[in-house]
Amino acid sequence: MTNQGATALRVLFIEDSEDDVQLVLRLLRKDNYSPIYRRVDQESAVQRALREEPWDLVICDYSMPELSAQKALAIFQQFHLDIPYIVVSGTVGEDTAVEMMKAGAHDYVMKQNLTRLAPAIRRELKDAQERSARRRAEKELAHLAYYDRLTGLPNLTLLLDRLDQAIVYARRDDQRMAVLQLNIDRFKSVNDTLGPMAGDRLLYGVAERLLGAVAADGTVARIERDTFAVLITGMKDSTEARAMAERLRDVLARPMVINGHEIHLFSSIGIALFPDDGDDAATLVRHAEGAMYDVRARGGDASAQFARDSDTMVQRRFTLENNLWRALREGEFELHYQPQLNLKTGQISGVEALVRWHDRDLGIIMPDHFIPVAEESGIILPLGEWILGQACRDYAYWRKRGTAPPKMSVNLSVRQLLDSSILEIVGKAQTDYFSDKFGVLEMEITESG
Repeated sequence: MTNQGATALRVLFIEDSEDDVQLVLRLLRKDNYSPIYRRVDQESAVQRALREEPWDLVICDYSMPELSAQKALAIFQQFHLDIPYIVVSGTVGEDTAVEMMKAGAHDYVMKQNLTRLAPAIRRELKDAQERSARRRAEKELAHLAYYDRLTGLPNLTLLLDRLDQAIVYARRDDQRMAVLQLNIDRFKSVNDTLGPMAGDRLLYGVAERLLGAVAADGTVARIERDTFAVLITGMKDSTEARAMAERLRDVLARPMVINGHEIHLFSSIGIALFPDDGDDAATLVRHAEGAMYDVRARGGDASAQFARDSDTMVQRRFTLENNLWRALREGEFELHYQPQLNLKTGQISGVEALVRWHDRDLGIIMPDHFIPVAEESGIILPLGEWILGQACRDYAYWRKRGTAPPKMSVNLSVRQLLDSSILEIVGKAQTDYFSDKFGVLEMEITESG
């Protein structure tokens, strides 16, 4: 009879006495377990039971006519099961119990003291659960360290590791290989128009198409938001890499339907060859990236192999990003205000705040040269917050002097609009500077893409 609310427990008994099994089962039921069991006492039967069924617990007698406890434990260990293995016997002394524990048994309970059995089972089951949870957590952390969360593809770290291994084999076998870096043209426009969830679905679809197009011995990785990489090994010549690049472009060019919208994808692909364009993993990835940026600079929707000018372009972009962070930190940005006129009255109806970068070496730099990089790199978020705050401070100063225009317009990028903190930032600006005068602050969405 099963106790209501009892904990189910699958127990494998390695035991030659059914009476002893029933004695243990009564103790388990008394301790609010509902055991399902199987009794075996021969080597082949132990192997079959461990192979055929899942078990929560193994209870093994020490002395049996056809099987020793030591042999039974050795068979159990061959299956690498992390479940409690408890020896129950009344024929041996403490020294033997210690030896069994050293060999891998989790506990040893004397039949003359079976009151220890239920607490021992509870403790060992809890420990097994904790070990299992720890392994799952460690496995999850390892997966996060090497795989992209959205697509499940290898990330840059794993790609570089596989590249290192592939280079070793390519050198040994005197073969060539290639790294292709692929960027989805105008992905930002799709993401901004349909929203980030649709953008994620699109990226997942891209990953599936790339996996379907690349051979099983190749590697497809996602290394940035809308940038993927493909590793091709065992090539005879560079024409295989160029052919693969065009194949990937064709695969991605097929329309993809997201939220009822038919989206036509275009891609820019850069190619770096081993050993022609680099003989280490980091160089190959960097040179593939440079070739990709070259393609994008020429309008995208094409592929190209690395050239020395490509490396220069990557370096320029890297330098520009670093200089933007420095400019923000050191106060090199300034606001210019463009008047807005009412054509009927001829009066100024407001002003629009326009950001300029006063570089310490180059002088005034216009937004067209740095805003796209600021948006792609994320610098636009702290920069946009500074622009809004400075515009509000300037407006407050004009109000004190009695020269404030009726309205203040500040540009807001779509990247800022989608950021979760934007409502708090704009709300604080309204509270701090315009709480007594609603309708003064206007936000205009820019159309960069």
